[in-house]
Amino acid sequence: MGDCAYFVLVLFIQVIFKPVCRLFAQEITADFKGNRFVKKIILVISLSLIIYATLLFPPSFNCYAASEKEIYILEEQCGKNAHDRFTQRNGIIETKNGMMLINYTYHYNKKMNKCFVLLETTNYKNNEAVSNIKELWDINENENYGKFFKYVKDDKPFACKVANKRCHSEYAFDSLVKPYMEE
Repeated sequence: MGDCAYFVLVLFIQVIFKPVCRLFAQEITADFKGNRFVKKIILVISLSLIIYATLLFPPSFNCYAASEKEIYILEEQCGKNAHDRFTQRNGIIETKNGMMLINYTYHYNKKMNKCFVLLETTNYKNNEAVSNIKELWDINENENYGKFFKYVKDDKPFACKVANKRCHSEYAFDSLVKPYMEE
């Protein structure tokens, strides 16, 4: 049985079967007005059926799994979008105060169904590195997932955050970014 079938079955159990069992238990227990033991047994049986059915058919919310061909197409599209968007800003760019070295890597994350780009920029002044910047972007949604900014002379970063999780080093930033760029 596919994931969607499990989901529909569990939804049926939770939305329709539970209330029916509850009503059934109420009707039967009405016949045994003073017998609490029988009421408890009926309730336990009803609940056991619900729990058994839910465990037998665990819920799953992934009703669609992309085929290998579709994943390949999504990965190719991710690379094309990254290339189109960042090629002009890739490499060495002269500025009025020095230069910037910009590099990007992209990755299509199958689990999240998103195209991520890690943009890395090093700013130079008088041929010396001044600052390092890393940004994690979902380029299809144009959403920033993380940012790292550190002046080379400073011990701690000025900014370090990935998906609302703060960090205090470049290593910590890279560790938080890793699941987005590898799964």
